Amino acid sequence: PALWLVAVGIEKPGNLGAMLRSVDAAGGSGLLVADPVADVFNPNAVRASLGALFCVPTAAATGDAIGQWLGQRAIRMVAASPRAATPYTAADLRGDVALVVGSESAGLNAPWLADAAQAAIPMAGHMDSLNAATAAALLLFEARRQRTA
Repeated sequence: PALWLVAVGIEKPGNLGAMLRSVDAAGGSGLLVADPVADVFNPNAVRASLGALFCVPTAAATGDAIGQWLGQRAIRMVAASPRAATPYTAADLRGDVALVVGSESAGLNAPWLADAAQAAIPMAGHMDSLNAATAAALLLFEARRQRTA
């Protein structure tokens, strides 16, 4: 089954590179960069990817275009949201799915949240969010766990 990571409005090239490494490590299908702010070919992204940029399918487009592409392929979206009622470990991440992660400063806007199931990463400390690449890695590896359990 398809396992895509959608990175929406990510501002830091290093996060994109780390996300590429996580997609590769979790056996994901690829990285879709929606409404790009940072360039996936920025030297910091390339360096942080440790070469994953050259083996992980990657595309950048508008959020609308990516949403349409996923919809045409019946790929279900699961969006990371700190306000979601469902913890990410209880969300169904099997089957064809795209995991959607927003920027650290803005998160995901209403259209992304409206078109997707939502899952939260429970936080025990004082912070209300994680680094975007860390959140993406948690979601990707939970999807891998569910698919191999």
